[in-house]
Amino acid sequence: MKNELTLSLLLLSFGLTQTKDKQAISQPKDNLTEEIKDGPGSVTFPNGDTYIGDFKNGLFQGQGAFHVAGGEKYEGEWKEGEKNGEGTYFYSFGNTYTGEWKNDKKNGRGIYIYQFGEKYDGDWKNDKKVGQGSFTDTKGNFYIGEWKADQMEGTGVFTFKSGNKYEGKFLNGLKHGLGTFTYKNGDQYLGLFRKGNMDGQGTYKFKNGNIYTGEWKNGVSAGMGLYKFKNGNSYKGMFKDGRRNGRGTFTYPDGEKYTGDFKEGKRTGQGTYSYQGGHIYKGGFKNGMKNGRGTLTYPNGNTYQGEWEKDQKNGQGIFTYSKGGKYDGEWINGKKNGLGIFNFVNGDTYKGEFVNGEMEGTGTFSFRNGNQYEGKWIDNKMMGQGIFSLKEGHIFEGDFSDGKLNGQGSYISAFGDFYIGEYQNGKMNGRGVYKYKDGSQYNGEWKNDNRHGQGSFIFENGDRYIGEYRNGKMEGNGSYTFSNGDHFKGEWSDDKRNGNGIFSFINGDKYLGNYKENRMTGQGHYDFKNGDQYDGQWLNDKMMGQGTFIFLNGDKYSGNWTNDNREGQGSYFFQNGNEYHGNWENDKREGLGILNYETGEKYEGEFLNNKISGRGKHMFINGDIYSGEWENGERTGQGIFTYIKGGTYSGEFIKGFFDGRGTLEYSNGDSYEGHWKKNVKDGRGTFNYTNGDTYKGNWENNKRDGLGNFVGMDGNSYEGNWLKDYAHGQGTYYYNNGDKYKGQWEKDKRDGRGTINYVNGDRYYGDWKRDQIQGKGTFTSASGDKYDGAWKKGQKDGHGTYIYSNGEKYIGQWKNNLKDGVGHYNYQNGYQYEGNWELGKKSGIGILSTSNGESYSGNFLADKKNGFGSFTYLNGDEYHGEWENDAKNGHGILTVSNGEKYEGEWKNAKMEGVGQYNYKNGNSYSGEWENNLKNGQGTLTYVNGEKYMGQWKNGDMKGIGSFQYLNGDHYSGNWEKNKIHGQGTFTYSNGNNYEGEWESNYKSGHGTFKTLANGFTYEGEWVEDQKNGKGIYTSSFGDKYEGDFLDGKMEGKGIFTSSIGDVYTGEWQNDKMNGKGKLTYSNGELYEGNFKNDQLNGKGDFTYSNGDTYSGEWKSDLKDGQGINTYSNGNNYSGDWKLGEMSGQGIYTYSNGNIYEGSFLNGLKNGSGLYKYSNGNSYEGEFFNDTFHGEGTFIYQNGNIYSGDFKQGKMEGFGTFSESNGKTVKGEWENGKPLNW
Repeated sequence: MKNELTLSLLLLSFGLTQTKDKQAISQPKDNLTEEIKDGPGSVTFPNGDTYIGDFKNGLFQGQGAFHVAGGEKYEGEWKEGEKNGEGTYFYSFGNTYTGEWKNDKKNGRGIYIYQFGEKYDGDWKNDKKVGQGSFTDTKGNFYIGEWKADQMEGTGVFTFKSGNKYEGKFLNGLKHGLGTFTYKNGDQYLGLFRKGNMDGQGTYKFKNGNIYTGEWKNGVSAGMGLYKFKNGNSYKGMFKDGRRNGRGTFTYPDGEKYTGDFKEGKRTGQGTYSYQGGHIYKGGFKNGMKNGRGTLTYPNGNTYQGEWEKDQKNGQGIFTYSKGGKYDGEWINGKKNGLGIFNFVNGDTYKGEFVNGEMEGTGTFSFRNGNQYEGKWIDNKMMGQGIFSLKEGHIFEGDFSDGKLNGQGSYISAFGDFYIGEYQNGKMNGRGVYKYKDGSQYNGEWKNDNRHGQGSFIFENGDRYIGEYRNGKMEGNGSYTFSNGDHFKGEWSDDKRNGNGIFSFINGDKYLGNYKENRMTGQGHYDFKNGDQYDGQWLNDKMMGQGTFIFLNGDKYSGNWTNDNREGQGSYFFQNGNEYHGNWENDKREGLGILNYETGEKYEGEFLNNKISGRGKHMFINGDIYSGEWENGERTGQGIFTYIKGGTYSGEFIKGFFDGRGTLEYSNGDSYEGHWKKNVKDGRGTFNYTNGDTYKGNWENNKRDGLGNFVGMDGNSYEGNWLKDYAHGQGTYYYNNGDKYKGQWEKDKRDGRGTINYVNGDRYYGDWKRDQIQGKGTFTSASGDKYDGAWKKGQKDGHGTYIYSNGEKYIGQWKNNLKDGVGHYNYQNGYQYEGNWELGKKSGIGILSTSNGESYSGNFLADKKNGFGSFTYLNGDEYHGEWENDAKNGHGILTVSNGEKYEGEWKNAKMEGVGQYNYKNGNSYSGEWENNLKNGQGTLTYVNGEKYMGQWKNGDMKGIGSFQYLNGDHYSGNWEKNKIHGQGTFTYSNGNNYEGEWESNYKSGHGTFKTLANGFTYEGEWVEDQKNGKGIYTSSFGDKYEGDFLDGKMEGKGIFTSSIGDVYTGEWQNDKMNGKGKLTYSNGELYEGNFKNDQLNGKGDFTYSNGDTYSGEWKSDLKDGQGINTYSNGNNYSGDWKLGEMSGQGIYTYSNGNIYEGSFLNGLKNGSGLYKYSNGNSYEGEFFNDTFHGEGTFIYQNGNIYSGDFKQGKMEGFGTFSESNGKTVKGEWENGKPLNW
């Protein structure tokens, strides 16, 4: 449509340029010098031109015709030798101008007809179209309006042959300024144009009810705008190329809202979506759906932070529950799917597979009490094959449900019994086989680990009972197969059939019921082999008394029986739902009875041979009642039909219809007396209305039709034609107030041409539609005001002119008696407004020029600036955007004189909502504002490239936010007064990460620090960037410390677990074990005592894996100082230690009773010492490397004594041997033996 409009205007502009003709005709001043002519005459000039007409003082003056030798001609008025007044100019190429001239040029009104049929009719000035005029081109397009310098310029209306229409401003032949373009299909644009295109502020109303108000560029929406959908949706934000592009807000009628980036009309980029139920999502979008990284906060405080795809949680993500639970793992289509870890609030942990948000698949559940289940899961429950290990050692294996065996399973006890079968709630319940250690076997039902219910027990003799067990005994219902093939299943007593039971006979019959002494007596049900069934009383194997017999066709009889026949009172229930209750005789309905239909209707009366005949009453389902004559089941004859709502018909009936003469008294008091035909009024009749109205005349098919008179009880009356119960055609209506209408009617309403004369003297003549003034018409009031124009539903509606008694004048559109649409109003105070009106007030696009020179161009609402608009202030500031109640409200751009610029939302003339502010120093803020301060969500981008994205409060960073530092560091979390404060995550450029609490830019409180390079993790308390308080330190290779920290180091009390399983519990200082502690090694060894700088130091006790123990002093991880070492073989050492070895003085006691007391070196006896044997021998002297070596004395238990030299444990060298008898020998020894003795 845009192309058609532009092309048409271009063609029109080209056609208009052809009016620039050479007006060569004027009187040559030098050709009339011979004599001065006055009066009529003619003159022929040397060039062949000829003038025939009036002269005065030798000049053309008056009427005259000038013929140019080339064929052009002018006929008309002259003055002083120039064309002046009315005249027609015929141009050589076929154009013609007829109109006013002045000073030899076209001036005033005139009509210019072009060679090819174009036509201009309007004002001229100095040979150019200037003023009011109309133009029709060869294509049938038509323009009427203002002109300037041969171009359409000013206000005008351009009507296209296609049916489109433009009404508004023009410049240089093109649409330019404020205008309205109405499309043939019903669309309409009202706003600014530039160079022929929609450009600037404008409103486009689509025929489907959608409305766009905002900025346009080159014919399409571009810039800031508001798009309201018919269904209640709305979008306010940036447009580009006719689509949503850039930042904007999309609001839904149910309260949901999206604020963020758009691309090609869809949510794409970063944004925030607020859902109706209170959910809030902040993060990435793509093609209208959540995509990429994002955080969803639920109304109950739950949060999800992770990856999204196609509006669903997809990929890795963390779901944190407000009450403490947490899931970290994989997601697919919004649900937990894949591997993940779920930490429960109570300390339980599940690690394994998830499906559709539930624990499903294979997984391990570790209970905090030490039990463990490993196996299959379904719907968050232990369901399927699994193994449950109790800490006592018992093992259950099988199908699990709710943490217990439910279904098939097995149990192995320490006693040797074995059970396989069904479980319920962890106990034998259901069917199962239990094999006892004595060899017997039970196969059947169990209850709470006991035989109970149905079962079979195989005895030694091979007999089998199948039936009920109770308290371990066969009791109650049972099944017994007789040797002859008959089978009974039921109640037993005293080994006889007594009570209820089922007996299947070998001939095919079957009886279910009561037995007494083995015969059918009492209540019972019998299935005959022919398909019939009987349920009732029996006596001696026959139906007798009350009983119900169901036939093979579905009918049922319930009543009295005598010798297998129906007789007397009984009820018969038909297959179609009808019921008969009454007398029976010879198996037929006869005499009085009641027939209830399945529809709810009821008949009471006489029956004959199974049919309704005679007198009777029929009660219908709606409450109506007929009482009268019947024949073969139909109402025929005289009768009375009484309606439940109060009406009554009394008269003739034929086959159920009112037919013939009759009177119908209506429930509301109306009455009709006359002719009827098949239940409708037809023919002549009189209808008296309960309110006093009366109609007398013709009826057809229950309606007034033809000539008739209606007299109302209120004094109004109508006489004339009727059609199908309506006044229709020509007629006259006399009003009770004296008004009178005479004219056309259609369906009880004035419709067509008509005149109404009011009793007060007002008069209207013109068109009527549906009882209202509508169309073209003229209204003259008694006060002298006059309106001439369009009407709709009795009110001024459409284009019209209203001339007020005070001299003010409005020309334009009307709606509902008010100015509505495009119009021009001249005020007495000099203000002028040109634009749109609504409900009598300036509303829509308009231009208001004030007396002080300021101007506003844009939208109005109820006489106030409202919507999009531009205001130019006296101080040079400019605002371009939305207004409400004469104040900046909504989205707008403020350009201030110092060069700063704000673009965003306003409220009550203040920056409030989402907006971007560009500062003089190069910084830029984009986000939410309140009361001219940054409040809410926003991004501050610094000139050096750093960026803060998050929440603000009164101009300060406060709340949740993230900061991207210049060096690559990144923080995401809470802020307070422009500082990191509260919960947050700091990711360093080297990959390290801290997640936890902060205070004034310092890590303070509880937090977790992870290093990327070595994989170390610390989780615990912090103070001013240092680890202080309780914490847990974990290394990448499995070491773990849990305890106290001070100034970033392990200090205080803590537990350290190494990757190989060593565990230290005790005191720490300066990142090392210092002070009292207990170290348990993975091999079972244990040290408890003092530590220094990660080493055993000071007093301590050590228990070795082989059973040895040491209690004493340590130094640098070695026994050093005084200590006692007790060996697992019974030996014991108490004394000095050095560098882990026995060194110095000590006592070594052997398990065999030997004792050494003396010097040690490097773990061996070295130096002086005394060695006492348990048999009484002893050695006292020098030792070397654990042997007698050097000077020493060996005393035997028999009293002998050797005193002398020893070498490597043997007597060698010079020595004296003294016997107990006094004999003494001195000499040399070698290898423990004397030489030369």
